[in-house]
Amino acid sequence: MLIFDRGFPTGHQRNVRDAVEAIRKNPTGDKLPKDLRAGLDTVLDGIGTFPSPIVARSVTIAYDERDNGPFAYTGGSCIWLCKRAFDAGQDRLNAILFHELVHVMCGWELDAEVLENLLFHGRGATRPDHGDIETFARGNWVGRWVRVVKEGNDAVVIKGPQGETIPNYLGKLPQDDLAGIPNG
Repeated sequence: MLIFDRGFPTGHQRNVRDAVEAIRKNPTGDKLPKDLRAGLDTVLDGIGTFPSPIVARSVTIAYDERDNGPFAYTGGSCIWLCKRAFDAGQDRLNAILFHELVHVMCGWELDAEVLENLLFHGRGATRPDHGDIETFARGNWVGRWVRVVKEGNDAVVIKGPQGETIPNYLGKLPQDDLAGIPNG
């Protein structure tokens, strides 16, 4: 269950509810790892306001008034959505909320970026930036559910939890980054 923190702007609650529906009804959602999909279904089962009963798996949605810096961030089972996320438009908010939910479900940055683009490519998702690429490299190009490998003629391929190929929305990577990607 998603629970709005006390003081979450009423006007933005509708935007979050719309983002939840966009995540729930996304036709690509069946391509998500099964345990992630099950966790999302549990969390997205309902939306309440604070205070409410804390269910077995709930996520608090809080508001951060900053309009510079991050769009959102996560700590434990709380997602802070910044003013900047709402200013970016509904499509971008859908992708941002999903990205942060992946983190709440214990997904790494690689998982969040790849799966955000899998569901919302062309509809609010953004390609990973240079800082994200550095994070992927430090993590040996492995996430909880996805990993990046080189195959054949050094083509960069993203693999899902069962070894299936996931569309590559990472973009063209610099040669230095390619050197650190393991062979598949």
